[in-house]
This record gives sequence, structure tokens and C-alpha cells, in this order.
Amino acid sequence: MGQEQSAASVARIGRRGDNVEISGYRSQVDEVRIGCSSVGRAGITAPDAAISSKVRSAHGITARNAAISPKVGLTHGITARNTAISSKAGLTHGITARNAAISSKVGLTHGITARNTAISPKVGLTYGITARNATISPNVGSAYEITAPDAAISPKVRSAHGITARNAAIIAAFSNRTC
Repeated sequence: MGQEQSAASVARIGRRGDNVEISGYRSQVDEVRIGCSSVGRAGITAPDAAISSKVRSAHGITARNAAISPKVGLTHGITARNTAISSKAGLTHGITARNAAISSKVGLTHGITARNTAISPKVGLTYGITARNATISPNVGSAYEITAPDAAISPKVRSAHGITARNAAIIAAFSNRTC
């Protein structure tokens, strides 16, 4: 997976909670859907925008009710309310979403911070998944921790650090090692 960033960068980009600052934007985001596998360069900002495939940006796209199609190259984060982000999106920084569905094989260098998030199998993460009321499906690879109150974490979740869960069901075959 990607290169490790500084602790300050992680704190800024992967902040927990509903209101998160990403790439200088402060936003409360809802219903973000992210498809499988893309690439990156600074955030996305655009009211009611549809951004088609192979869009490359050195700076940000910020989108409310935006659909961002596959192969979008971004260096920083996507901040979006009611955004659908299709497959093959590779991101250098974080996705922050409330009520987000993140599909399989999404490669991320930083963290997913989400309330009421479902994260599907084979999501590779360098940093942590922070989720309240989250369901994290099998084969999720994380170099850092999964922290989830009221979370169900399914089998074969791998983590270099701990899984911390309040009222969590952690199913069999958890392996506490580096991915």
C-alpha cells in the first residue's frame, strides 16, 4: 500500500467525527459510496456536479450531490455530501463520510472515518477505520487500528495494531499482524 505520512497529517486528514477537515475543507458528509480500486492529487469541491472518468486534478474537487466516475486521479481527499464515487478510485488521503458505503478493493493510504458505514471485503488501508455502528466485512487489511463502538467486525480482519470495539462482535480467524 502507500507511503506512511506524518502523525500530524494523519490527525488532520483522518480525524474522527461527523465534522472533519480534509485538505483545508471542513465538512459534514453523508451517503458517500466508493467503488473498487483509483489514484490521487488534492480534494474535490463542486455543487451538484458530475465528474466523468479520467479526471485529473492538482487541486480540489468538492462536491455536494456529485457523481465521480472511475479512474479519477486525486492527490488529496474527497469531501462530499451524497457523493457516489465509482470503481478504481485510488486516493492518497482520506475519505470522511457519514452513512457511507465503501465497496471492495478500495486502496487508501489514509483512513476512512465514518458513522454508520459499511465497508466491504478486501479494503486495503494503511491507516485506521474509525466507525460508529459500522459493519466491516472480511479480509479488511489495515496497518493501524479499527476503532468501532457497536461494531461487528467479520472474519480475517488483519491489523498491525489493535482492534478496539465497544459492544463489538469480532468473529473468528482474526490475525493480529502486519498486512
